[in-house]
Amino acid sequence: MQTRKIALFGSRVASPLERCSSGSQARSRKFEHSTAVALLAVAIATSGCAATSRAATPPIGPTAPALVVGTFEDDHGGRHTVSATEWWQGSRTRYQIVMWDTAHRFLIAQNDATNQYDAGKWTRIDWVPLVGMEPYEWAFCFSAYNAASRSAAEGTTIARPDNPKVGCNGYPFSRLRRVER
Repeated sequence: MQTRKIALFGSRVASPLERCSSGSQARSRKFEHSTAVALLAVAIATSGCAATSRAATPPIGPTAPALVVGTFEDDHGGRHTVSATEWWQGSRTRYQIVMWDTAHRFLIAQNDATNQYDAGKWTRIDWVPLVGMEPYEWAFCFSAYNAASRSAAEGTTIARPDNPKVGCNGYPFSRLRRVER
């Protein structure tokens, strides 16, 4: 009879084969079994953590709101092109979007390595829909534009969308109107 019984998390029951084997064979099998149990425990623990961290970060694709996706012109004639994964300001400044938080109306992006200013730093852009301000559809605020880390950018909460005229660190949010549909 070669059945094996293994109790998880420490205590172990020897199989009939181990009880009849020599001491070194039993120790070898005991090592194999305890190693397998440890690996199983690690696999279970890390798979739970991985699932939790993936759930905490919203996916980028379908969560980019239609309101802010497209090509726009701001109050000063500057062009902005926004997709689910990138924000272009003019033709030289690019932000790689890594997270959309549509419930709180902000995104987190890493400044492109080729940007003239703050290359590789992190940005938080808050937005607000505009009602009754046609042709402007929405406005944005660079709450953070040179944060040292993603978490630092995410934690920057200077924008006050309830008052877009002065809610961007004392300045107005930048209004955007769509230039192509």
